[in-house]
Amino acid sequence: MQRLIETAVKQRRIVLFLAAATALFGLFSYQMLPKQENPMIKINAAMVTTHYPGATPEEVESLITREIEDVLSEMDDLKQLFSDSAAGLSVVFAIYEDDADIDKANQQVREKLENVRGRLPEGSMEPAVATNLGESAGFMISLSGSSYNNEQLTAFGETMEAALRGINGLYKTTMLGTVEKQVTVEIKQAELNQVGLSLRELNELLWVQQLEMPAGSLPYDAGPLTVTTETAYGTVADVAGQVVAVSREMGSLMKLKDLARVEMAYEEDAARILQGEAPAVLLAGYFREDQNMIPVGKEVRQQLAAVAEQLPPDLVITEVTFQPQDVERSMTHFIGSLLMGMGLVMVMILMGMGLRNALVVSAGIPLAVLGTFSLMGITAITFQSVSLAGLMIALGMIVDNNIVISDAIQNRFDQGADRETAAIEAVGEIAIPVFTSTLTTMAAFLPLMFISGEVGQFMESLPRVVMFALMASFLTAILVTPAFMTMMMTPRKQRFSDEVLAKGSRFFVRLLQKSARRKGWVLLAVGGFFLLTMAGVVPRLPLAFFPKADKEVLYVETYVERAGDIEKTEVIARQINALLEAEPEVVQVTTGVGTPLLKFYTTMMPVAPQPELTRAIVTFDLDRSQRFTTKDQLAMHLQDQLDARVAGARATVRLLELSDPASPVTIRLRGENLNQLKHVAMEVEQALKKLPGTMNVASNASDSVYQYQVTVAGDQAALAGLMHADVQQEVSLALFGSRRAVLRQEGKAYDIQVKSDIATVADLEQMGIKSSITGEKVPLAQVAEVKLVPQIERISRFNQERSLVVTSDIRPGYSAVAVSNALEEQMKNGWDPRGVTVSFEGEREDIDNNFSHMGILGFFTLCLIYAILLVEFKSFRDPLLILFTVPLSMTGSVLGLWLLKQPLSLTALLGVISLMGIVVNNAILLMDHIKGSRCQGKKAEEACYDAVHVRFRPIVLSTITTIMGLMPLALSSSELFRPMAIALISGLLVATLLTLVVIPLLYQWMEERFNGWKSGLPE
Repeated sequence: MQRLIETAVKQRRIVLFLAAATALFGLFSYQMLPKQENPMIKINAAMVTTHYPGATPEEVESLITREIEDVLSEMDDLKQLFSDSAAGLSVVFAIYEDDADIDKANQQVREKLENVRGRLPEGSMEPAVATNLGESAGFMISLSGSSYNNEQLTAFGETMEAALRGINGLYKTTMLGTVEKQVTVEIKQAELNQVGLSLRELNELLWVQQLEMPAGSLPYDAGPLTVTTETAYGTVADVAGQVVAVSREMGSLMKLKDLARVEMAYEEDAARILQGEAPAVLLAGYFREDQNMIPVGKEVRQQLAAVAEQLPPDLVITEVTFQPQDVERSMTHFIGSLLMGMGLVMVMILMGMGLRNALVVSAGIPLAVLGTFSLMGITAITFQSVSLAGLMIALGMIVDNNIVISDAIQNRFDQGADRETAAIEAVGEIAIPVFTSTLTTMAAFLPLMFISGEVGQFMESLPRVVMFALMASFLTAILVTPAFMTMMMTPRKQRFSDEVLAKGSRFFVRLLQKSARRKGWVLLAVGGFFLLTMAGVVPRLPLAFFPKADKEVLYVETYVERAGDIEKTEVIARQINALLEAEPEVVQVTTGVGTPLLKFYTTMMPVAPQPELTRAIVTFDLDRSQRFTTKDQLAMHLQDQLDARVAGARATVRLLELSDPASPVTIRLRGENLNQLKHVAMEVEQALKKLPGTMNVASNASDSVYQYQVTVAGDQAALAGLMHADVQQEVSLALFGSRRAVLRQEGKAYDIQVKSDIATVADLEQMGIKSSITGEKVPLAQVAEVKLVPQIERISRFNQERSLVVTSDIRPGYSAVAVSNALEEQMKNGWDPRGVTVSFEGEREDIDNNFSHMGILGFFTLCLIYAILLVEFKSFRDPLLILFTVPLSMTGSVLGLWLLKQPLSLTALLGVISLMGIVVNNAILLMDHIKGSRCQGKKAEEACYDAVHVRFRPIVLSTITTIMGLMPLALSSSELFRPMAIALISGLLVATLLTLVVIPLLYQWMEERFNGWKSGLPE
């Protein structure tokens, strides 16, 4: 390393040229880095959706869900299975292990489903697999207007969609809420009963007539020509005119229009979109992950604006979500904070080092930052909130090495050495300790790369960016800073800051001298202070996992009690929209009826479309009124309003989450007896509702609903020549309908839906059932009974076992951990679960699992730092001495969080772990000087006093600059990173002040105690 340093000093022009080239490449990398709001999270899961029209939930569970679960349970990397079985619908979620190869697991899901298809019942549709569950729409635009129907709105949307297709950076666009037209063939059942035709035969006839088959070719002089046959149906009139029967005796034809009402109509029960209370369609686009979405978003807006000018002026075009705008706003805020941090750091350097040296040290900041951008570009790290936070955390630390190096060179120059000699000798002497301190800091962040799960994916870029910044800082310090110093260095002049630092140095030397007289008592007091803080303050800190997302958007998820009735769902949705829009803080409301809309935020889990489901995206602005200061208060107010004024549905207000959006208190119940599960769920619900701080207490236990059941009498049916399949198929066609045939018109294909006009039980009972054996018709009432029976609405399962979940949200000011603890304590006191297995899965469990993992990572960090120090000092004792700074920093972090009323969140704990590698740097500088002085023959006391005096300046300056770099984060409104910054600042401040006294005292104490047999220790 010495030769490298010497070359860098002597060939400084080349070094400065390379530094300039690196800076330019960093600027280029910054421009090219993909910009995002938050890190992309890949969800380790797949969703399998299977439709089985007409089947009950029990039939769906036994014939579809269990079969799919059985094959998926054989997967290698399967972690959990969730499923829901409803009338005609099965939804199965396969959750993979955190370390699973997602592509391999997805392929295995598809292979397993290939094996199960042959075992699924006839009439069920092919299972649909969704694997890209992390995909979220980059923007959603609604089009609405009271003057336009759905077909016109769809045409406007398609015009806009076509204009966006050529934009590089968009990989997909889609539309939602478009209601397709179809040819409705509504059979008049009373008239069909009078003829010898069945619904099944009519349906088969329409399907066969519209089939297109290759007709071959005929020879021609120029070669064979293809022969085609014209399709049977080109218009609705062709369908209506389809001959269904011929009377040879009467010489007449019976056409379809004689038995049915045939018309072009919109699909029934189709999902729809509301913008406020007006019908709308939704246009959504998806951005490529590897591109900067900000300029792409600007191009999208330009194209949409150009198209909008050609559309009717009364068409209302609304931006529901637009991620590029959010990203640009977030980037502007973070860049502003970064520049503010850089400014604060430079001001402190200027105050502490003078103009020339301050310019040299400050030059290292943009060089290190631009070098970090270069490494981010090379390693494909995106520019988003977490990577920027990592850069801000590193900001104060990247000048530490420059301060130490420049101060050492200046000291050597002031002692009489020439510029080059001062730079070469000073850097050569201190390069190894600086390298060691850089390694220990990197070692503190390295284990954070091994956090598993979605939390690990979210935080992954932070430690990498910090380590990149430290690497760039070290190279800048030992190569570029000496080159600058040899060009700009002048003898140090006495400044006011020098006097202040000198006074501080003398103060701590005197404090150390006084403390040395009572080493035991001082060390005992420090140890007691640490234990008191851990035992008395830590239990008082509120625990939190991840905060809510910092966005002025929430969503309202509603389940209507009347299942399967989308018209009733729309009535409820309009009522909710009206209530929401009446609130002054609400800017706009966009609602999906029968659809959960598109996923628009990375942590949202997909939900299958259901007729009884609505999901409203609500944009709000707290500044429009002075009623609420936080989004949590607004959300609770809206929830109270919906609870009080919406009947016949359960509406839940949810803020966007940075982690798993599951309810903070979740209790899972497992067992095969549904009645026992429901009874226990009811008891848990009642217990939760009585606990303070709970809200939105609910379970997924469905009430029994009534349905009509057709029970075929086997003997009567057999006498009439009817098979069970005859009855089942005819009833299904009459009520559910069929869409086998299509009408092709003007390049479009329209489904032909065949169904009956049956509207009452009496109509159903009089429906004629044609025997597939005899060809005779028999009224349904003669061979079957139609009666009302209770029916379970939905069956949920977890890991192939029936399951229910009881959930609760938490009011602001209360703790999910405290609520879970209180409920668990109640369950232990004489509560009988009646054979039901009960487990907790909420925020408390997330905290336990992740905080335990953090504890393991913290221990690993200590071991790694110890190993580095062992190599540096070649001693078992000295690294242990240096590591005594860790409990000192923990004391400061805990006190800082407590005094500033911050929770002990996951990011705060990450800050405490990261601090381990930062605070030891000061101790390394002290120990390095102490060891050097001892080698020169100085006594332990004299070496300690001299170390505090000489190293006070770089230690204090580096601490202050690190704190200044973190200050914008600490002062920000970020609920995610503010606790982390506060933990770092308070821990670093307390550890620095105590390190200047405690580490020298410990060294003296050890020297006194072990001086007699020290030589016997392995060195």
